[in-house]
Amino acid sequence: EAQRYAAEAAEAARMGNTAAAYRAARAAQQAAQRARDGKAAAPAAAPAKSATATTTTAQLRQYIDQLSTSVHYGFGELSPEIDLKASVALEALCAAMKADKGIKILITGHTDNVGTEEGNLAIGQRRADALKRLLVKHGAPAASIQTASKGQGAPLVPNDTDEHRAQNRRAVISLQ
Repeated sequence: EAQRYAAEAAEAARMGNTAAAYRAARAAQQAAQRARDGKAAAPAAAPAKSATATTTTAQLRQYIDQLSTSVHYGFGELSPEIDLKASVALEALCAAMKADKGIKILITGHTDNVGTEEGNLAIGQRRADALKRLLVKHGAPAASIQTASKGQGAPLVPNDTDEHRAQNRRAVISLQ
């Protein structure tokens, strides 16, 4: 069910229907949450249609502002591991950015502490740049996306276990 709604969101975004993309993305998130909670599939309640495109854009801005999307990477990898939840969020982000050219984001790449500080800064930057290319491929305007790297300098959790190091290999998207 979540995959079906995610596909609907992607199609609506490609067609430039921001309101439909947002509703389908929210329905996909709700379906994915129900699946994680082990609840029976029930029709997802899509958000009510907004009266104007301005309201829809404001709702999307609020949604994206609350979104703290982290995309994770395998050790030494530059291609992100994108799960269904992140995929839906990225589709909604691209739809919003296509609809409202005033939306600006920053993608910050992070690494674990394996390797040199200088090398990790470079890997973090390449990860952020790769995610930017992915967003642009999905329709987000390149001029609206800044990239940066913090390398190993801002760990999410201590780099004391393999699991923690995996959590620190990420790219974070934030509104500017």
